[in-house]
Amino acid sequence: MREHLVWILALSLAVPAVAAAQEQKSVDPVVITATKVATPSEQIGASISVVNGDDFQTYHYPTVDEALRNVPGVEIRRSGSYGKTSSITIRGANANQVQVLVDGVRVKSPTLGQVDLSDLSPDLIERIEIIRGAQSTLYGADAIGGVVNIITRKGAGGPFQASVQQEVGNYDTLASRATVSGAWKILNYALSASHFESNGQFQNDGTDVNALSARIGATLPWNSSLDFVFRYNKNDIGVPVKRTRSIPASTSTSRSSPRWTWCERRRSGSTRSSSGNGAPAASGSSTGGRKVRTRASSAPPPRPSPSSSSSSSASSIGSSSPGASGWRTTASSAPPPPSAARSRS
Repeated sequence: MREHLVWILALSLAVPAVAAAQEQKSVDPVVITATKVATPSEQIGASISVVNGDDFQTYHYPTVDEALRNVPGVEIRRSGSYGKTSSITIRGANANQVQVLVDGVRVKSPTLGQVDLSDLSPDLIERIEIIRGAQSTLYGADAIGGVVNIITRKGAGGPFQASVQQEVGNYDTLASRATVSGAWKILNYALSASHFESNGQFQNDGTDVNALSARIGATLPWNSSLDFVFRYNKNDIGVPVKRTRSIPASTSTSRSSPRWTWCERRRSGSTRSSSGNGAPAASGSSTGGRKVRTRASSAPPPRPSPSSSSSSSASSIGSSSPGASGWRTTASSAPPPPSAARSRS
């Protein structure tokens, strides 16, 4: 009986010890953006968020701006679907007051003062460090709102490693990515090529992005290293256009709007006339050996001169002016005068 009690007591003491050994402790990440020296985030008196490279593999972020949307205090503004112009603001600051770095190198436009996040591919990203708050002491006036530092991944784990990814989604979205990395002695390398395309949600809203990324480095003595970083991104996007139905300027809401026609007299040719809706009407007549052709037009009549009377505009169908191709007159669709009717008979 005494032996059974000893074994039960020993097992009860061993179970908590095994559970404690299996428990994993999470440590604060080490950042370098705030002090430019590797420092644990708990020792820095600033608001810091870190997006790890594992998050890119877990959530499959197609762009960098999608990875930053869940960071508190950060606002992403994108003018459309994937691939369109994207900007970042931190704590209400303007886009040109946020410093964006890639491996410590500025990527902001020297003319506009801000960065387009659509030009940064998510390939070979190890982590993204975001500091909220002014960092003008280290990064100048461009860091009033905060700093975003994108750190790329080095090659490690063996002389050669390769991976290929293929993703598909709605709106005819296709993402392809190939990565090669490795390390040998003091050298390390990482290469990546990707393609992303999507037709978007609207007509002519497509996106076609091709990117190349490379990082080649060497480990030097005295805790130093030499790295060469190359990034290329080509983004072809469409501009969606909403088609609207154009309304002619001559359209009137009144049902009794006047209709105007213009008459053209030629010395030779067949006799034709047409109504305002384009359907053939009764054939015209020839007066003095000349053929008459009428056609409807939406243009308003010419204003009569102040010196002319109102009867002159009504009888203008009988006047004509010679030209290179004949005579042209403009008149209303009023019935012809009795004199013209007598001439046709």
